[in-house]
Amino acid sequence: MPPGNETAVSIILCQDHLLLLKRKERSNDPWSGDMCFPGGFVKDGETPLMASIRELKEETGIDRDSITFKFEHKIFHPVRSSSINVHTFVFQCSEMIPVEPDSEIERGGWYRIGTEINECDDRKGDFIRWNGDIVWGLTYRIYDSLRNAFKELEERH
Repeated sequence: MPPGNETAVSIILCQDHLLLLKRKERSNDPWSGDMCFPGGFVKDGETPLMASIRELKEETGIDRDSITFKFEHKIFHPVRSSSINVHTFVFQCSEMIPVEPDSEIERGGWYRIGTEINECDDRKGDFIRWNGDIVWGLTYRIYDSLRNAFKELEERH
């Protein structure tokens, strides 16, 4: 993969909550103002897992010692940038740690899984509304895939 095509995100679970961030509005950012998982591009010398942990710390202030790695989910591709690999890593923490947003992030919060409202429109397609925030696009696809994986696990036990 050419440099700059590998990215990684952290999905942080705590009890029955999920950590999401709201990106700041910026003219040079195509995902400006959107809800997202902590993440970003993999730097030279990093693995995708290392990048997900680094980006989590940079964007939220949450460090490696506060989370436990659970598993790597699958690789996703943005609809408009199919050459980009988005690695998804699931972590768990024992308490809902307050987010200390960096310069790219407006705010972060913990969203109770199962309280989201599923919606659809012509512009965004399928999306969810959570406490007034809209989760759509790649973040929605990642969450929806995980939600289905969690349901399958529950049904097996």
